[in-house]
Amino acid sequence: SILPYSGRGRDLMVVFDVSKSMLSQDVRPSRLEHAKWLVRQLCTRNPGDRFGLIAFAGHAFLECPLTIDKTSFLQSVDELSTDSIPVGGTNIQQALSEAVRGFRAAETPHRAVILITDGDELSGDSSKALNEIVKLKIPLFILGIGDPSQPAIVQLPDGKGGTIGTFETYTLKVDGPGFICENLTIINDALTYHSGKVGQAVALHIDADKVVIRNCGIKGFQDTVFTGDPEGREYFDNCWIEGTVDFIFGPATVWFRQCHLHAVADGYYTAASTPEGHYGYIFDSCTFTAADGVSKLWLGRPWRPYAQVVLKDCLIDAPVDPEGWNDWGDPANHKTARFWEYSCSGKGAGRSGRVR
Repeated sequence: SILPYSGRGRDLMVVFDVSKSMLSQDVRPSRLEHAKWLVRQLCTRNPGDRFGLIAFAGHAFLECPLTIDKTSFLQSVDELSTDSIPVGGTNIQQALSEAVRGFRAAETPHRAVILITDGDELSGDSSKALNEIVKLKIPLFILGIGDPSQPAIVQLPDGKGGTIGTFETYTLKVDGPGFICENLTIINDALTYHSGKVGQAVALHIDADKVVIRNCGIKGFQDTVFTGDPEGREYFDNCWIEGTVDFIFGPATVWFRQCHLHAVADGYYTAASTPEGHYGYIFDSCTFTAADGVSKLWLGRPWRPYAQVVLKDCLIDAPVDPEGWNDWGDPANHKTARFWEYSCSGKGAGRSGRVR
């Protein structure tokens, strides 16, 4: 989502997926027509900006160069169909590269790429184009199109099978402020490639302030979501997050609203490293569950001494240890870490055995 603003002169390049899967009617009247409606709304709400249009499937083509002429731009949008690009597939790499080329005719400091895709039939290596966009400091907004219960997928296995550190295992890294992500599934599928012998597998690494993640599925193994900016503020709304050990971890201040946390093996839901005096993690009206066969879980443990986690009005329907929280083998953490539960319910919400 790009909000309107009072200034003038932004160049916005819309990169529009016209692959065959956009004909799906899980969003009415279809993914394609719904995406067109979103673009029309965006254009109407930002009258002072120039817009350009790139259509892509297996290849990408500049349908409309950057222009202030909204009539011409919207006509190009209306004419989009799944026949606009004759090659099937979803080559995001080529689409983003074409967007960068589209800016070169008239470079301005105020520009952004808006990628609209359902994430199906991925091809190409989008990381190369993403690195160029990062180098040029061009903001990238991704709008996933499809049934919110089965969002567009970002899944980028490297296939190398090597050993890398935790903070390099991510599928998607956010390192620019004001990032908004909706209707995507972000997967680190290391478990698939390594037959269960998996340690850290970060799906989403956030190292930025003012980040909103809404209606997304985030799936990994150990360390699924890293909230990495000590001064960062993040908001997760109606998201599915799954993993095993410490699968939400880091120092940022994060509000989780109506999210579903699902453990796929024994472990810990959270491992906060909250700086002293900060708020840590707040889970508001969230649900905690576990896969079949999972037998022992903890709501969290302190990665750093001043970790803070609050559960408010949550359903804990999982085999949580009666103590609820783990001190990571250091009794000194009892003096500094803060773990609170308020008005929670479910089989794992019993308070009588909670650690003090």
